[in-house]
Order: sequence, then C-alpha cells, then structure tokens
Amino acid sequence: MYNEIYPVQPFLLTNTTKYYKMKMLGSPIVHFYAFDAETMQESSITTVPDGCVDLLFKISAGSADGYAYGTVTSNRTLVISDGSSYFGVRFKPGFLPANIDASLPELVDTHISLREVKGGGELVDSVAQADGFCARIDIVRRFIGNEWRRSDLLQMLIANIERYNGNLRVSELERETHYSARYLNKVFHQQFGLPPKAFSNIIRFQTMLRKINEERGGVVANLAAEFGYYDQSHMIKEFKEFAAVTPTEYFAAVDLPNYGKNIVSIDN
Repeated sequence: MYNEIYPVQPFLLTNTTKYYKMKMLGSPIVHFYAFDAETMQESSITTVPDGCVDLLFKISAGSADGYAYGTVTSNRTLVISDGSSYFGVRFKPGFLPANIDASLPELVDTHISLREVKGGGELVDSVAQADGFCARIDIVRRFIGNEWRRSDLLQMLIANIERYNGNLRVSELERETHYSARYLNKVFHQQFGLPPKAFSNIIRFQTMLRKINEERGGVVANLAAEFGYYDQSHMIKEFKEFAAVTPTEYFAAVDLPNYGKNIVSIDN
C-alpha cells in the first residue's frame, strides 16, 4: 500500500496556515509548493531526510534569494524569517536539472545559491517579480527544461528500494538486480552521494511518516515491527535522528488530527 513514495516535509507543512501545492504526475518533479512566513521574526523549522533536492526561493520586500538544497542525512533546521514568502519545487530522488552546475553527491547535507548558477540570478529575480503561484511555476519549468542529471541504473535501484518501502537489505538488492554489493555501493556513492543502506533507511522513514500521517498516529511497537526495525528502541532512535523528536512527540508536534487540512491543492 505504501510503496509509491511521495516525499514529505511535515514540519514545513504544519508551520503555516496555508500551504499551496501542485503535484506533477509522471514527472521527475514531485510538486511545486508555496507558503508565507506569518511572523515578523525569525523562526526555525525542522527539515527531515527525504532523498530529494529542492529549489527554494525566498521573496521579501526589496530582495529575493534562491537556493538548491540537497538531501540531508539527518534532521536539519531551516530558518524562516520576517514575513517573507517562499516558493519551491521538489524533485524525485536521483533527479537534478541539468542546468544546475552541481552533482547530487556534491549537494548532500548542503546547499548552493542559485545566483551562482548560470542564469540563476535572472531566475530568482523573475520568480520574485511574478504575479502568483502558477506564474512562478511556469517560470521555473521553463528554466528547468527537459534535461536532467540522472542515471538509468540509479533509477532502477531506487525503484527497487522504494518497491520494498526501504526495507530491503543490500544482499537482497543484489539478488533483485544481479549486481554485486560492491558495485551497488559504488553506483550509489558516485551517482547519489550515499550508500544504498542509508538511502533505504530514508525511504523506510518516509514511508512510515506517510502511514502515520494518513492514519493519524499509530502504536510505536507495531510501527517498528511493520517497517522492519530490530526493535522499538532502534526505531525510536532512528526516528529522532531524522525528525529531531520521538514518534510520540511527533504525533503531537504535527497536530495529526488536523494534518493536511491547510493544503490548498492546485490542479496541474
């Protein structure tokens, strides 16, 4: 049921009154999104590992910035400030626009300014000046085009890992693909920047988040067993490393009874 991975950033969603989103089905793009910072002072939002690269634009009175954020290996803090508006696009794991002059491994646990990318400064300014969510989507889609930094082999390996909800040992991935563990590790390190085991853990975590969010909670022991953790303690430890809170704390932190009610979905 949960093997169609849809990467989420739950704290980004729950820390805003309205979260605008347009899904892009059948595309290397997961979705476009937008939200406003509704405080006049800086605040911090926890971001979690999702295996994706995001382009995120910050639009303030008199200024605009844009960054390419790589996937993270543990929870990170995103500073949201001074009543700014934010607009972003998230790519599926293993995809990066070809005109972003970086590789997926170079972006792991870091980010680069889009103003340092060829044509990026004009992109940031155009997004800032655009009138509305859909106009910004059109601008970014034209910038991205149809060329991607991607590997067919890496995508095949990612698809296998996602099919098993991240609960796939490297030895099992060997049998599924007929490649050696040594070669699989080499491909992931060179093409993605993480070993397949680390990526699998991220996918398992994201799949579990989806179940928790859709079912409005869960029993921690049952979740640990369902998603293949050694035991409950192992699951809690990894969850806290990825989300900065325990599963029980997460249930309250994202207001599960109302999760997703602030999403404004825009048709593609």
